[in-house]
Amino acid sequence: MSTGFKYLMFLKISTCHLLILLLSLPLCGLCAPKIAVVGDARKDFGKYPAKERKDASYTIKNEGDETLKIINVRKTCGCAEAKCTKEKLEPGETAEVKGVILEESIFNAYSKNIYIETNDPDQRFLSLTIAGHAVPVVKSVKPNDKIYAGRLPVGKTWKSAVEIEPEDKDLTLGEPVVECAYPMRASVAKDGAVFKVVMEIDAGEKAGDLKAQVKIPVVKPEGWKPVAITVSGKVGAELAIIPAKLVPAGIDGTSRTRLAFQLRLLSPDGAALDPAKMKISNVDGATFELGKAEGNTLAAEALVSKELAEKIKEGKSVTAVFSYSGAADATLTIGR
Repeated sequence: MSTGFKYLMFLKISTCHLLILLLSLPLCGLCAPKIAVVGDARKDFGKYPAKERKDASYTIKNEGDETLKIINVRKTCGCAEAKCTKEKLEPGETAEVKGVILEESIFNAYSKNIYIETNDPDQRFLSLTIAGHAVPVVKSVKPNDKIYAGRLPVGKTWKSAVEIEPEDKDLTLGEPVVECAYPMRASVAKDGAVFKVVMEIDAGEKAGDLKAQVKIPVVKPEGWKPVAITVSGKVGAELAIIPAKLVPAGIDGTSRTRLAFQLRLLSPDGAALDPAKMKISNVDGATFELGKAEGNTLAAEALVSKELAEKIKEGKSVTAVFSYSGAADATLTIGR
């Protein structure tokens, strides 16, 4: 056998071996994870009582050639919960994504999305949908279930009413339960096709924030949360400082620093501000000068000593409390 023939046979065998080797190797440049949904990506619960919890389940699969990593599961509403049963899926592996619509967390027609974030290069976010129509037991609260009472004079009684329109014709309500720092009363009575809720709050003699809640139990049908009505506002006058925080600029610690601010009296009757009724707490290293009042407003200055200026320069701060007869206190912060 000639040397040339042997060389040709060697090349032929080597080429075949190389081809077999290449075919046996994965095409690494094309390998990647690929997320897919097995079945429907949308779950629709139709019409149902909003007091019911609704659970949706989806199956996802890795149809790629590399590990699929679940980076995050995101929801678009506080009414929902969502999670995936696995953090990674090998090729061909499946996992369950669970979505929940919480009871009485959303009302009427809705469509919410769950986003699965993965390392799929072609589809970073996979969208799943939960839809339905959650029927409430109460159709509406008019004018609103959140009432702003405004600024109430001390010693006066505030009174207001709302109407509850039922969605369920058999709705029966119980006696209201009130939560309020001030004396409060509430009653509910059927008035034709609606329920009328009457609320009264005695503002008392102390100024402050008004925060109240009325909870009306749903007696029939059973299993519903109470109907909640909130009331907010202010009682009496309030002293406001503008701005409430003074940050000295360019402190060099060589002289007293003057910082300007305003004091404003907020009251139901628009009373003028009287500097003689003002009391200011002691603050080491700071004094205050009050100007002449113009109506309910006066200009003022804080005089910061060199010692306090050095402390402020180091990042420290001090607070002064301003008290005014018949009004809620206000605080002024000086520092970083």
